[in-house]
Amino acid sequence: MGFPLPTELTCTILEYISHDDPHLAKYATISRDWPAIVESRTFSYLNIETSEQLAEFNELSWGQRGSYVRTLHLIVQLESYYDDDGDACLRYENEGEMQRNNKLFDTSTQSFFITLAKWPKEGAGFSLSIEAQSPDDILDQTPEDKRYRFGDFRDQRFERSYLQFNSEIVAIKWPAIPTDISLVIIGGHDRRQIEPASCSFVVSKLPRLYRLKPNLNDHYR
Repeated sequence: MGFPLPTELTCTILEYISHDDPHLAKYATISRDWPAIVESRTFSYLNIETSEQLAEFNELSWGQRGSYVRTLHLIVQLESYYDDDGDACLRYENEGEMQRNNKLFDTSTQSFFITLAKWPKEGAGFSLSIEAQSPDDILDQTPEDKRYRFGDFRDQRFERSYLQFNSEIVAIKWPAIPTDISLVIIGGHDRRQIEPASCSFVVSKLPRLYRLKPNLNDHYR
C-alpha cells in the first residue's frame, strides 16, 4: 500500500521532473495527494492566445484552481484578413472590419471577466495582461511567412484603428472582479491599438486593482 509523501518532497520531485518534461498534468493521477500540487504548478502561468483556448478557459471547472493562478495573459484573437480578399493586406482597415474587431474584442473580454468573477475571492491575486491580435498580423507570423509578405501594408494596416469597448455593455454585463490584480494593457507601438478611454472601463471592474501599466499610443485622437 502506498503512503503520502510530504508536500515539500512532492514539490521537489515535480521540480526535477519539469526540467525534462514540462507537461506535468499527467502526473496528477499518481496519488490522490498529487492533483492539487500538480495543478498549483500547471495553473500558475496561463497564456490564452486563440479563440479556442479562450473557450476552453471559460468552460473549465475552476473551483480552487483559480487560486493557483499567478500570471494570466490574454490575447484576444481578432478576425483573419490576409486571405480574405485580394487587397486586404494592401490597405487600411475599413469601417466594417473595425466594427467586427471591436465586437470580438468586447465579447471575448466580457466572457473572460465572467469566468474570472467565479474564482475564489480569498485568492492571493495575480498579474493580468490584455492585448489583441489577428492571426495575420506581422507580429504573429513566422520568419518564413514574413519574407513572403514583402510589399504589403504589414502593421500599417491597423495604424488608424483603435479597439473600443461598448461602455454600456461593460457597465451592465461585465462583472466586477473582487481580487487583487496587477493589470497591464498592451495596446500601442507595434501591437493592436486600444482606445485609452476603453482602458478606464476595464479598470472600473477591478475594485482591488493595485497596479496599472497601460502601454498605449499617446497620439490617439
